[in-house]
Amino acid sequence: MPYCVTFRPDATLQRQENETRLRTQFGALELTKLQAALPGVVDRIAAGRDTEEALAGWVLETRGLKGLSIFHRWWAVLVQHAYIAYRLRDEDRVLAHLNPLGFGFRFSARPLDENGPWCLSRFALMRRRDGDLVLECPKAWAEVVVWDPRLCALLFSLTKAVDRNALSRTTDLPPRSVAAFLAMLQCAGALCRIDPDGRPDEEKHQALAHWDVHDLYFHSRSRMGRHANGWATTYRFKGRFDPLPQIKAPMSPEVIDLHRPGSPAQASAEAVPEFFPVLETRASRRCYASEPIHLRQLGEFLHHCFRVKQKYDDELGGVTFRPTPGGGALHSLELYVLVQACQGLAPGFYHYQPLDHRLEKIGDPTPLTQRMLLLGRQMMLDQDNPQVEIVVASRFQRIQWKYESIAYSVILKDVGCLYQTMYLVAEAMGLAGVALGGGDADLFAAVSGLDYFAEGSVGAFMLGSRRASDDADPKKEGHHE
Repeated sequence: MPYCVTFRPDATLQRQENETRLRTQFGALELTKLQAALPGVVDRIAAGRDTEEALAGWVLETRGLKGLSIFHRWWAVLVQHAYIAYRLRDEDRVLAHLNPLGFGFRFSARPLDENGPWCLSRFALMRRRDGDLVLECPKAWAEVVVWDPRLCALLFSLTKAVDRNALSRTTDLPPRSVAAFLAMLQCAGALCRIDPDGRPDEEKHQALAHWDVHDLYFHSRSRMGRHANGWATTYRFKGRFDPLPQIKAPMSPEVIDLHRPGSPAQASAEAVPEFFPVLETRASRRCYASEPIHLRQLGEFLHHCFRVKQKYDDELGGVTFRPTPGGGALHSLELYVLVQACQGLAPGFYHYQPLDHRLEKIGDPTPLTQRMLLLGRQMMLDQDNPQVEIVVASRFQRIQWKYESIAYSVILKDVGCLYQTMYLVAEAMGLAGVALGGGDADLFAAVSGLDYFAEGSVGAFMLGSRRASDDADPKKEGHHE
């Protein structure tokens, strides 16, 4: 089959004096001994003009059987550690690249034995990256970079069931190139066999059938193993953009200073229970007392959940420490308080400033804020009218500037930590609280006037006064939507 071999695109050769290393973001492979035993072989692999057989033939011709034995041992190491990429060529033209993404990758140069029919996996996606057209699928450990537009026509044909012979008739590419391209798609997990009943074979895989496309991509791309993206702490925007500061600039000149409680025993008029009883009685409470929550209680709640306890500045954007943990102590989350009924505080939309512990009034009630409250009521199973909705937003760049691949995953973990803190504080204070499992990010953008891609809603928590006789229904405990 017409595959040329080369190093994977994210690998770089590093030469220093008599040392040669092949480095990726996940580590380095020492090639000094290979370079010394077989001079020129590393450069020939890097050039990407030889097939594996041609490369072995060149070694045999120049270094004999002993050199061929050395080559095969090293080649096994390179393949096992997924350093080798494959180029599909048609005469002198490169049609596509097959790039390994993880240690699970195993390449088979043999064409598909069966005629088909075949189709693309429902998880296969195409996108532009640095001027290339990339096809990827989280089912496997490789990606296909398409260089020839004729292959795009083949991919379009594969959106429906088609056999290999019929596919060959849709293009002027040689049949062996079509077969080789299908083999590349199969190596990348992007090709499905159509069963006699007319369904792709992947639909019969019980676990795989339960995944939505976006969920599987998010899962695979925010963990190591099936992608070659930068991962975790890369500071990829350092020198290009400044990091966001720990604390947002004031959003309004109209501010409301909040009460600062002392020790936990003084936090509220109600006696504060011990921790484990609080943990055991914590529940999602959706019903409120007729007398709404008081501004003092709201201030205490925010103080114990989200205030800045310590703040440190540095050239990397600094960190803050708060009652709730945050990934890297970056704390990208922001709280916006949507008030419908609160003693001592006018209805409206507010931003919580955690450093000075105060509310900044953004605006009065509007039809949009009423829509947001109505949505919150519906997500509370229409149990009661909302008193206070605390919208959790994220200044995404605060996390993205430092972390790569795991950035959104870190944000959602931070939301989960904050939810548990809010639940426990509400329970300890004798308030009714429930976290919402969804929300309308576009509606939040319209209400706040913020850029959807710069700062968006990622959660919400409904808070209010608790009925004296309130007993949460355990059957509804997990219903956050």
